[in-house]
Amino acid sequence: MRFLSFIQLLVISASGALSESSDVEGCVVGERMDVNISALPEGIDPNNIRKCAEHPLSGLVEPMDERACHWGDPAGCTRGYCWKSCGLPNSGNWCWTATHDGWGDWIRCNANSDCRTSYACGTGNCAACGCSC
Repeated sequence: MRFLSFIQLLVISASGALSESSDVEGCVVGERMDVNISALPEGIDPNNIRKCAEHPLSGLVEPMDERACHWGDPAGCTRGYCWKSCGLPNSGNWCWTATHDGWGDWIRCNANSDCRTSYACGTGNCAACGCSC
């Protein structure tokens, strides 16, 4: 019986370690989102904050991925993720969009028509966050 309890303890410990490392490994680029919960804007539920800080397409070699300025459609879908123009009109600034006022998951799409200019720009501690080019 004591041996069985020891084995059960090992299995529980290992599964906890595996799930923690797989969360970090689940981030395509960068690290986990690092957020000071007490500094979140009012109304943001800490349970809705995305797990990975960086956008999955960050660092790829396409104009939208490199943060090159964009003049054209006000919103669109690139490789399954929504983006929108932002900042001053005709500035070329754009951002990847995210749920929950920018703190949540990156918004997924199948076509340009799935994306809206009303979506929030992603926010947090990542290179892909915010409005720029």
